[in-house]
Amino acid sequence: MLVNNQTVQEKGIQNNKIYKSCEEAIIDIVKSSNALALKNFKNTEIRINTLTSEKVSIELYVSNDILESSAEKKVAENSVGWLEFFPLTKKLQDITNDPENPELLKYDIIILEKNDISKLCGLVEINSNNTNKNSIKCYRKENNNYSFKEICEYSGVKDFNFLYSQIAGKFQQDDLLKALPKKDTIYSTLSTPEVKYSIKKDLITINITSEGGNTVLKIYETKDKGFIEATKSID
Repeated sequence: MLVNNQTVQEKGIQNNKIYKSCEEAIIDIVKSSNALALKNFKNTEIRINTLTSEKVSIELYVSNDILESSAEKKVAENSVGWLEFFPLTKKLQDITNDPENPELLKYDIIILEKNDISKLCGLVEINSNNTNKNSIKCYRKENNNYSFKEICEYSGVKDFNFLYSQIAGKFQQDDLLKALPKKDTIYSTLSTPEVKYSIKKDLITINITSEGGNTVLKIYETKDKGFIEATKSID
């Protein structure tokens, strides 16, 4: 889905601005960021490429006039950057150089203080009881065999890549890959003897073996929910 375009301006952004549309807010978020394309190219333009229930895909591009004849002039557009914005976590990342290893960007978070970006972009559904369907519910279950399980439910969210992006913050796992691999993967780090990814269409399983115990992470979905499940066993 393409929306109105806007050229990046040198002037600052009003911190107390109230936005009336998704594209307005996204454009200002990108303008305030440290995206490399904004520094490398003059007159960079910004537009939303696609919207899903979990993220906003953003294209950065430049336009050049092409003179085909004395009477006809055309405009050629060249993409110079690709970003992703996740309204639920307020994360902005640059996937231009390597989508598998996105670069986390900084931006003016004040832009979001007076604006509900999820609602502006139509990513939040409200039912008849005014309950947010995109709510997150986390809870813990204790077992008798020196293990416990933590589960987070994401109503209305079934994107495995988005769910994977939540693991590091919610379960303090620092040895995981930055992006979800596309196939089964095994590796080790200085602090973790083995990290094993099992990638299936309907289930992601990550086994983390450490000196203090084992952790099994699972990502899966039901009809209307996405789940992150972490089972930790203490040696």
